[in-house]
Amino acid sequence: MKKNILISLNKKISYYLLLIFSFSFLVFSLISCGSSKSFQREKFNGFSFKRPNKRALVLKFQLINNLIVIPVRINDSDTLHFILDSGVQNMLITELGVGDKLQVNYIKEIELSGLGAGETLMAYASPNNNFNISGIIGHHQDLLILKEDIFHLSSRFGMRIHGIMGYGIFADFVVKVNYESKTITFYNKKKYKYKPRKKDIIIPIEIINLKPYIWAEIKQNSVVLNDNTSAKMDTTTIPTKLLIDTGGSHAIWLDVSSDKRLQIPIKKKEAYLGKGMRGDITGHLGRSAKLNLRGIELKNITTAFPDSSSIATVKGQGKRNGSLGSEILRRFHITFDYSKNRMILRPNRNFKSKFNYNMAGIELSTPVPGTAIYLITNIEKDSPVSKFDVQINDQIVAINGRNVNEFTIHQIYELFRSKEGRKIELRLRRDGDALHEWFVEFRLENPI
Repeated sequence: MKKNILISLNKKISYYLLLIFSFSFLVFSLISCGSSKSFQREKFNGFSFKRPNKRALVLKFQLINNLIVIPVRINDSDTLHFILDSGVQNMLITELGVGDKLQVNYIKEIELSGLGAGETLMAYASPNNNFNISGIIGHHQDLLILKEDIFHLSSRFGMRIHGIMGYGIFADFVVKVNYESKTITFYNKKKYKYKPRKKDIIIPIEIINLKPYIWAEIKQNSVVLNDNTSAKMDTTTIPTKLLIDTGGSHAIWLDVSSDKRLQIPIKKKEAYLGKGMRGDITGHLGRSAKLNLRGIELKNITTAFPDSSSIATVKGQGKRNGSLGSEILRRFHITFDYSKNRMILRPNRNFKSKFNYNMAGIELSTPVPGTAIYLITNIEKDSPVSKFDVQINDQIVAINGRNVNEFTIHQIYELFRSKEGRKIELRLRRDGDALHEWFVEFRLENPI
């Protein structure tokens, strides 16, 4: 990727990014990130309704891989698309593309920290920017702009994604998320009155370094030996402190080094968990027996266990044991009320859905977001696809006899997560050669 950065005398920067497409894309699974201490807010500059007397505003969002994507304009830019992520402090631009133009105030370069093991990641820190979110305005907003697009969010999600935003929008409103109708309602927090409803559960949240945390109880699937050396199931309940992460498509990830009672289960698989601020995130995928949220109980939950090297930079942040992501959050109607340090949950129609994951064992990206060009970017060891002569950058041209033009990347992943034992037939193409196509047929496998 090539960047042309034009700097004028009034210290404004215009960003034009000319994309040189490559077929080597890293897979990304968004997990919370933190920014350099040198750019953490001393005083938060807030958001408000454009019409001051407004009580509430309803905004439609797109739900892609469990993540909330909303339209944003910055300093009179064209419409950009941001992931709404409760696990981040600052607003972050991850990429701009062909035709995108953004003018911002320039201040300095800083180093970012976050999940992953690898090289230092640098960004531009820019203060005093104006945001417009469909009737919500934010003046004098701090903004981080990555010098290098390491996430490739647009390729990963099949649509243009420009960045991530978090704390500010949650702090200045009461925010109600309806995953079923794909709407967010922003309420004036001074005028909001909570009306209790049947099945509502109020969970206290603690805001630490501009991030929300809750306490939950976890029972793990772990086998131990009793005094007679026979195996039994350990059902110890473990209190865990979890980051609430709307920007994480996972269910739960746990840091086993944070509590000696937390263990990687015997029934597990090695997994590439995604990409963080500092590089690849690797570890294991298993299941937790139960998660209890103040009386609401979920069972047999897919759980990620990142390697210690992948989470070294965030160990100790908020003294947490892990994070709770959108694979769980999407099962509820959720109200975030930071002003009263609470989160209100009410189960929705997704509540009893099984916790499935990608059982095909391949990850995809599209080099041209918005098109139906789907390339294989990762093949998990011992996965169903790994048993065939399938290579990175092979292109999927048909699935179960249907042309891929009929699928979004999100729909393909839904198919791969659908049901253990389901038969999948892929027609593949190598090196863009229509004469070099072949079929592979397999069934979805669930080793955990």
